[in-house]
Amino acid sequence: MNHEKRQFVKILEEICEENHFDFLSYSDDWILQIKAKEEPDYIVIGYKFPNNNASASKLCDDKSALSAILESKKIPCVPHIYFEGPKSSMVGDEGIFGKLFDMFDRYGSLVCKTNSGSGGNSVFLCETRKQLESATFDILRSSRGMAVSPRIDIKNEYRIIVENNRALLVYSKERPHVIGDGKSTIGDLMKTIDKVNKSDEMPNIEYESIPALGEKVTVAWKHNLGQGSLPILIEDENEIYKLSKFALKSAKALGLQFASIDIVRDSNDNYMILEINSGVMMENFSKLGEDYYKTAKHIYERAIYDFWGSKRRFKKNIYEQISEKIVKGE
Repeated sequence: MNHEKRQFVKILEEICEENHFDFLSYSDDWILQIKAKEEPDYIVIGYKFPNNNASASKLCDDKSALSAILESKKIPCVPHIYFEGPKSSMVGDEGIFGKLFDMFDRYGSLVCKTNSGSGGNSVFLCETRKQLESATFDILRSSRGMAVSPRIDIKNEYRIIVENNRALLVYSKERPHVIGDGKSTIGDLMKTIDKVNKSDEMPNIEYESIPALGEKVTVAWKHNLGQGSLPILIEDENEIYKLSKFALKSAKALGLQFASIDIVRDSNDNYMILEINSGVMMENFSKLGEDYYKTAKHIYERAIYDFWGSKRRFKKNIYEQISEKIVKGE
């Protein structure tokens, strides 16, 4: 089958070539096998690595289950409530819309998403009951379960990639935006950036208004890199320390060895776990330039060597240096 090779596959091939590992591919590059002398095979399925145990990995795939376990461990998180379709044996005679509308009335707006999806696909912002009904039908038509959470007024969203009890990367996600020139409307300025899906646009955009010169106007409500957001590497050491400590505490509580952890900061400066992905995907990140590619390669290479218990020494970046201080309790 002809298909475009994932950047991820290219990176793993390069790691194997440089380290004299055998690299084998199956199912159109969806299953990858890395072999080294006297080491157990390292098998990657999709973006799932063998570093995590099956239970921890499965938990991260289930947004509502993850939310419940984090809450039980007193770790601040955005709550995700689970719903199945009306034909499910889990649904009683009262149906699901009574509970959904109660949630909507309590919070004013909700975010609905597939319970096991990723990448910002099938995620809907619902500000009316009609939008809530439409999102529910769309999601449950193709997915068994739906996770519903209150909409959070997010000031910042961050991603922290943790591996073997250290943070290897910390960045914020800058949503698609336009910069005013004092003359053009928001609608015209939006024509100059990558197209934002209508469903992903900020609610109630005033397309005919003219932003002031230099004014930044955010035009999308999602933070996903695959949908136009950009990673901004965190350089402030105090912020790195705070985010890394929170992420490492969460990973340790769940028994995770390798994961990407999404943290949000709300309008009241509260930090909460939004989602955790046990499949560490840096596809869009690694395509942004040579330094980004090298960072992704470094992270994947460390994960492979740590799985094997190798004593190979790697150059430590600022995130790893700060992680060491966290672990030592400094």
